[in-house]
Amino acid sequence: MLTSPQEELAMMMWEEDERLRQLQDFNEQSDNALLLSGEEEAKALKALSQQTLSRSSYLPAPSALNRDRDTKGN
Repeated sequence: MLTSPQEELAMMMWEEDERLRQLQDFNEQSDNALLLSGEEEAKALKALSQQTLSRSSYLPAPSALNRDRDTKGN
């Protein structure tokens, strides 16, 4: 399925927003685990979140998205 560059950019931005939302959820769960279950459980959740939600090399860094948008009008 072919998509326009704008659609591709929108999808990448949505994926990054979703990744950040999930990372925030993991951090909240980790904070709760620290209070309720202890430091070991909290560290395990933090490690899982980093392993699961780390930015993949095929996704551009957020600064690259802004750079492309800034140069479009020139």
